Amino acid sequence: MVDGVTYEWIDGGYFEKINTIEEGQSFGETALLKKTVRNATIKAEDRETHFATLSYAKFASTLAKIEEERVMKRNQFVNSIPCFSSMTPRDIWQFSDSLKPVEFTRG
Repeated sequence: MVDGVTYEWIDGGYFEKINTIEEGQSFGETALLKKTVRNATIKAEDRETHFATLSYAKFASTLAKIEEERVMKRNQFVNSIPCFSSMTPRDIWQFSDSLKPVEFTRG
């Protein structure tokens, strides 16, 4: 939500307030992630409430771009290691797909 205050309601034969959504918070992501209908209805408390919307197509293309960048970064990492230089691009992709980032702290 861009600005304003809204309430999230669930319809169980009647509307029941289940959440307050304030400026900067989001809603509806479950429906986008699972490609299903929304779980609740949003009602604005303020007359001046503004929302930014995102279509499923734009959401999916954005996620695809993020995943493509992630895959390219992993592949570049594997390609930079000399002992993997004899691997085929397919082998590199399969190997790099199994990599998981791990963070270590010094000491």
